[in-house]
Amino acid sequence: ALPNSGGFPGWYPICPPRGSSVHRYYFLVIAQDDEIASAKNVEELANFLKKHAIAYGWSVIVYKR
Repeated sequence: ALPNSGGFPGWYPICPPRGSSVHRYYFLVIAQDDEIASAKNVEELANFLKKHAIAYGWSVIVYKR
């Protein structure tokens, strides 16, 4: 599995530093018509999604701790 911005695979919850200003978090959800076991790199994942993405949605979340 590819690492996230926290440096490890999987979900990394949002948590801006205490006392910081408002943070914006961008979420992209992609529906696909097939499963991928794992991707070795971003290019492999992108190639898979080009072939198998059937829908997507996105949202911007504004959050302050």
